[in-house]
Amino acid sequence: MLDDPRLLVVDDEDVVCQGCRRIFSPRGFQVETSTDSREGLDLARANDYAAVLLDIKMPVMDGLQFLERLRREKPDLPVIFITGFPCVPTAASAVRLGATDYVTKPFTPDEITRTVEETLRSREPSTGHDEDVKDQGRRNLILASADRVSAHTEAKQLRSLGCEVRVVSGWAELQPALGDPEYNVLVLDASSFGPEGPGLVGRVNSESPSTRTVVIAPSASQWESAYREQSIFYYAVEPFVDNEIVEILDAVFHPRPKPLPHAPAAGVVSESTGVTNSEQEAQVMLDAIVACNRGLAHERSGQLDRAVAFFSEAIRLNPRFSRAYEGRALVRRDAGNLQGALADYTEAIRLNPNDAEAYAGRGIGYLADGGYTRESGYLSVRRQRCFDKAIDDFASAIRIEPQNPELYFWRGTGYRVKGDAEKAVANFAEAIRLKADHAKSYLGRARVLEQLGETEKAQDDYRKAEQLNPHEQITRRGT
Repeated sequence: MLDDPRLLVVDDEDVVCQGCRRIFSPRGFQVETSTDSREGLDLARANDYAAVLLDIKMPVMDGLQFLERLRREKPDLPVIFITGFPCVPTAASAVRLGATDYVTKPFTPDEITRTVEETLRSREPSTGHDEDVKDQGRRNLILASADRVSAHTEAKQLRSLGCEVRVVSGWAELQPALGDPEYNVLVLDASSFGPEGPGLVGRVNSESPSTRTVVIAPSASQWESAYREQSIFYYAVEPFVDNEIVEILDAVFHPRPKPLPHAPAAGVVSESTGVTNSEQEAQVMLDAIVACNRGLAHERSGQLDRAVAFFSEAIRLNPRFSRAYEGRALVRRDAGNLQGALADYTEAIRLNPNDAEAYAGRGIGYLADGGYTRESGYLSVRRQRCFDKAIDDFASAIRIEPQNPELYFWRGTGYRVKGDAEKAVANFAEAIRLKADHAKSYLGRARVLEQLGETEKAQDDYRKAEQLNPHEQITRRGT
């Protein structure tokens, strides 16, 4: 490892920065910190660090944006993500941008130290004496496919993702390959084997129980249930189409932390599988994360029904997965199922009371439930309550992320539809102060000022909104 290595920690929570300083300084690291992502990026560009510990969710510029910009100048600098929700920036995006690893909050000193030290060791030239270090970056796998054309295409894609691929066409070739200790991952092309595939997986499990099998299959395969009855690592539907294969590979090759010396009992061994409870729980969590990522991908592509199905599967696998509830809530809200969305946002907040996005999402849901798009009309008691709940939720989100202009915009919108012009203007003004080009806030403030009869100021805001969004048709009420 490097002598006196320098670490940069970029996290908008100072407690995380100082915690990392306390953890690493006694271990001989020089630790520099920043709670501002822009300042942190300048530091990373200007200085030589052994590694960067980077939060994903930050105001102004998030971790993925930070990494994308950093990679233009420093493509090889190790970056370790710190995240409380490993599914929101997908693993695929992180891998494509060159993230080295990630740790989840809350982390222990041992967990984060181990991650950093393994990352730095992996950057050192191998001496040939430490096989664990030498083999750490290898991605050796067996690709089983009875279709030569498909096998050629899939092998090419896997190699482009950094895998060393050994192609086999059936059991006669697969059986001896399973004896190679360097190849303990099997990717099986289900469509090429038809009804024989599940039985082939069963033979693999009997011959080599430690082999981790990933089944890649077409949509709505009639053999899916048979595969899932086998002991497999993951069943993936068309994973090359939406790059889910990147996430699967990252998971299947990600080294599992070794048990700490003071905690030998990591779980009770199952007599039937030889797998510890903790490993089984980790597998379930992994499946939940992958399902959540697929839900996000379908939400972005507009396939709302499929997105809800995957988020629901993630929740079934891990009922405490707050990000899955939040993802499903967003899709339900977009699909018009407001009551379902509000219920999901409420559960996400219960599971993670410090989730500003969940409060904001529920607040927008309450606004929609109250009919906030109606510019006029009787403000019934029910509508009033909806708007009050929305404003309360935006206030909770602002307490968590006080520098987020989007939250002030939405609270301003809540006050606007409720009829509190003074507070609406104040919130739109704060959003503009935090982000001078926040066009929506200029437009929102213009409408309130117009209702107050301050026509000249309203027209100034309309003009500013039009300048910032020249391609959007903006209707001026006073013209």
